[in-house]
Amino acid sequence: VDWINGVKHPCIVYEKETESAQFNTPKNKAKEASSYLQFLSDHYHNLPQHVAFTHGSNTSWHHRGYLRNKLNMASLPMTESYRSLNRNRLNSIVKHPQHFMPHLPMYWTEVLEKYFGPLETHGDFTIGYRGSAQFLVPRSVIQSRPRHLYEELYNWTMTTPMEDFWSSRMLEYTWHVLFEIDRFPLLSTAPD
Repeated sequence: VDWINGVKHPCIVYEKETESAQFNTPKNKAKEASSYLQFLSDHYHNLPQHVAFTHGSNTSWHHRGYLRNKLNMASLPMTESYRSLNRNRLNSIVKHPQHFMPHLPMYWTEVLEKYFGPLETHGDFTIGYRGSAQFLVPRSVIQSRPRHLYEELYNWTMTTPMEDFWSSRMLEYTWHVLFEIDRFPLLSTAPD
């Protein structure tokens, strides 16, 4: 991840299963999702004005150009509550259920339903969104959700028997749900 030396914003790199690392995710579960969620839990009260969540590669098939340049050229402050850095569009959960079933209903019921209501009430909620494993989000949006939500999601990634491919994909399909606060408001009965 030497490319982050050219990023003009402060960077934190979480390693996996490296006890000697300053920032370490103890188990390599759910790909990048577990590290993102650990960061949100660890730094919830001490976040910068904007946070970029990225993979460790400067170039990749899911984003055009160099990630370093995208981060350096991002127009800040953001006017939106969430911005994907990727180019691939998410599949429709209605037209392409093979990409989601049976994992999405299990994940949603286990973690998200108490915050956002039943999955069925959100319709085809992936339409119009890009694959979300790399994104920018303002601190105010992150903190508009309770820290407990990120902690619960992190614990789910660490303990679910779901294969990493699927558990990481469930987060990839729902990061926008966490951060599009106007489209996906919390239930009034959601845990604090």
